[in-house]
Parts: sequence; C-alpha cells; structure tokens
Amino acid sequence: MLNRRNFLTAATGVAAAAGLAACAKEDGSTTASSSGGGSKAITLGFSQVGSESGWRTANSDSVKSAAKEAGYTLKFSDAQQKQENQISAIRNYIAQKVDVIAFSPVVVTGWDAVLKEAKAAKIPVVLTDRSVETSDDSLFVTLVGSDFTDEGRRAAKILEKVLEKAGHKGPVKIAQLEGTTGAAPAIERAKGFKEVMDADHADDWKIVVSQTGDFTRAGGKQVMAAFLQSNPDIDVLFAHNDDMGIGAIQAIEAAGKKPGKDILIVTVDGVKDGFVAMSEGKINAIVECNPLLGPQLMEVVKKVHNGTVNTAARVALRAGLPLAVLPGGTLNHFAYDLGVEDVRDLARALRQGDAVRVDVGRYSCGGQQGIFLNTCSVGVYPELVRERERWAHRVGGWPAGVLAALRVLRTGRHPLEAEFQGRTRPLWLLFAGNGTYHRMGVASGRRRDLADGQLDVRVVHGGRRPAARLLAAALAGPLTRSPAHAAVQVGRLRLDQVAPGTLLAYDGEVIEVEGRVTLEKLPEALTVYRPIAGY
Repeated sequence: MLNRRNFLTAATGVAAAAGLAACAKEDGSTTASSSGGGSKAITLGFSQVGSESGWRTANSDSVKSAAKEAGYTLKFSDAQQKQENQISAIRNYIAQKVDVIAFSPVVVTGWDAVLKEAKAAKIPVVLTDRSVETSDDSLFVTLVGSDFTDEGRRAAKILEKVLEKAGHKGPVKIAQLEGTTGAAPAIERAKGFKEVMDADHADDWKIVVSQTGDFTRAGGKQVMAAFLQSNPDIDVLFAHNDDMGIGAIQAIEAAGKKPGKDILIVTVDGVKDGFVAMSEGKINAIVECNPLLGPQLMEVVKKVHNGTVNTAARVALRAGLPLAVLPGGTLNHFAYDLGVEDVRDLARALRQGDAVRVDVGRYSCGGQQGIFLNTCSVGVYPELVRERERWAHRVGGWPAGVLAALRVLRTGRHPLEAEFQGRTRPLWLLFAGNGTYHRMGVASGRRRDLADGQLDVRVVHGGRRPAARLLAAALAGPLTRSPAHAAVQVGRLRLDQVAPGTLLAYDGEVIEVEGRVTLEKLPEALTVYRPIAGY
C-alpha cells in the first residue's frame, strides 16, 4: 500500500504526464466520416489568424483537407487578423463543447483569460504555426509549427551568400519589412536575424529602417514606397514573408530600380509567387517555412483527444512515480485490464493507496528505443487499422476488415522479409502484446496478469497464398488464435534484416524501423494504482 505522501507525488507526476501529451468570419463546419469503428467523430474548432498571404491560404487548405482525410468534424473561422475575433471564436467553440481547440494566434500576448476558460471546460488547446506567452504553460498542450528564430538566423546567413554572389563590398544598409506587430513570427524572425548580424556583422551591417507591413502585399508595397522616400540608398530588403516582398518589388520597380540587383531581397516562406519572383531574379533568396501543417496537426489532435498512455508511462518511469490511469481513448485497454472501469474505481485505489507493479514492453532498433503498455507490431498492421477504421462505421467491423486487407493488397504491398527465430521468412505482420491476452474472438481479449513476464506474440506469415493469409488475419484480428497466425509467448524476441521503411506501431504511435528490431519485457518496472478488492 502506498502512503499519502506517495499519493501526492504521484498526482503531480500524472499532471506532468498529461501536460506532455504534446467578430470572426465563420466558414462553417466541415463534417467528414467518423474515424473510429462506429465512434463519434472528433470535433475540432480551428481559428485561423486570417487570409493575409499565400502561405496562410495554403495553410488553411492543408488544415481543411487533413481534417477531412482524418474524418474529423472541423469548425473553421477566419479571424481577419484581429485578436478579438479569435477570442470570440474560441469562446464559441467552448460553448459548442468541441473536443479540441486549435488556433494560430494573431499576436503573442493577451490569451490567458480565454485559455483558462477552455481549461476549465476541459477542452485541450493546441497552438499551430505561432506561439503565445502565458502565465501558465499548462493552458495549452503543444505547438505544431516552425522555429521562427532559426528562420531569421538562416535569412541572415543566406544574405551573406547573396552579398558575396552580388560582389557587394563595404557597409550594408538593410530595410526590414516586419510581420504583424506582436506576432510570434515577426518578433522571432527579427530576433534571429539580429543575432547573426550582431555576432558577425556588427561593423558592416545596419538596419536603417524597419516597419510592419502586416504580412500583406499591400502593406509591403506601401511601406517599401515610404522606405525609398526616406532611404533611397537601401542595399538590402529583408521581408518577413514572401507576400510583403512581392508587394515591395512593385514599389521598387515604380521607383525606377531593379529588384534583385539594385536592392537585394531575402524573404521567408516559399509560396508559389515567391518562387516565380525568384526565378525572374527579383528575389535573391527565400528561407522556407512549410505551410502544410494539417497532417501533423490532425495527428496531434488525435493523440490529445485519445490520451497517450505512452507519454504518461514514460514520465512515471523516469520519475519513479506510480501512475494513475483513467479509462478513455487509448488508455482504455490498459485501464480496464487493471480493473479501473471508471473514475470511482481509480478514486478508491487512490484513497486506499492500492497499487501493484506491472510489466512494461520495450522495443529497440538502432538508436531508437521506446516502451509499450498494450501492444507493439511490425508490418502492415497500422495500415490495416487505418483502413478498417475508415470503413467500419459505414459497412460494419467484419466487412471493413476484409476491405482493409484488399486495399492494402491493392497498393502492391508485399510481406516484409525478416529473420525470426533463426529463419528468414516473409511476414505480413508480427504482433506482440504486453502480457498474455485471453478470451478468443473477433474482439480483443483481456489480460488477467499484467506481470506475467511474457510477450504474447502472434505472427501472420506471408508464405504460401500470402493474400489469403492477410485476409484471414484481417477477419480474425491479431489478438485471436486462428490458422492464419503462429502464436508464442516469450520474454524477448529479435527480428533481423528488417527492410528499410518497415512500420512499427506501439500504443497508437507509428515509426519506421530497419535492420535489427528487439522486443523485450521489463518485469514489474512500473507501479500503477488499481483497486485490489474484488479484482
């Protein structure tokens, strides 16, 4: 039994683990198919900063298409570059009780109040593209975006090469077109550029004029025209995005100068029109900032919504703390096998200090290493699951399994070649459970002993009639016993000669592996709360 002091420490550890899980113009909501087998689609509320540039348009398109592909219900709003509009949109999402809120903040500060409202409503918030400054880092889960400071540094470094190529000698007078005042990319790109300038060019580079162009072409044109009136001998323009640079080109040409020659130009983003201008010699260099963040955002939204058992367990293991697990999302299987069916079960275990030690699975491949509490697989299983979930709500679980296998086969996928138990053989997949699974059937079994020291390994061979084997495995499910499977319980196994690009999935995460892959048990490595009585 754990004492009260241990309980308080454990509660802190669980909170840390959760923290790591990492007047608007309404465009309406886009509802796509549910991504779970008959489960409710995730509803994502997304507030976009605006539509000020080609980069932003591509970013919005990426978010919309990725949400549709993921099967999420997307509620999208355009804040028209006004913070009050974003705050209003976020409050609307809170009132609508969306599952997750994501937004690209127009400025860095001023978000604490509305983020506290989201936290109080138990709606996780994910930042995209831009960061914020808050009094409490737990008000948002993570940021999906670029390192703007590094982009500023790279712009300065590439300017060195541009100047050298142009044969420029002597002092360099620089005009800077800043992004929206108070916005993270404007602040951080300027900071990174100045870092390099101060460190390496304090004697010869000077920013003679700097002003916001609000990330727009119109703003870039207007401000650059004013720059040329006050500073006609500018050598270089550093624009915080392509669109301002393109607007500045118009002003430079109107003043009778040649952009890219009379005034050297470095921008950030990499949108189509920017590359066109560069191909024409009007922009000298562009620092890329990829706008296609939609797929990464949807993956983060999925993890945030489902909960990430792996993240919590890793924190608990590192800190030597007991883990408290509530059923929900990907935590379900582990929590149920612990006997935690609902919050009352967990509360009873916490009050009484009831805890046990359980095994943890570990995978390693080259320099990669990680743990799994539920399952780990190598091969086409992630693709089968993805396709099965896409179709299950439409046609039912059994037909969806067949359809998933057929679609994987149609892509031309072949069984992977790997050495297993001393023999090189084709494998569609190798599936390892952290502990022995019981209760056969289409549905996943339950584990009765989470400290049995065993990996429950099921292998689907790709030998004779590989397509039939994959179809049979898809129908039966990897945690059942069937003629399509070979089953063995071991404490450790090794796969050799795994082909590059092979997928390894663990507790809902997916990585690529190659060469030697080792799966093993860490006996009784993790302490977890669970109700003892009646279990």
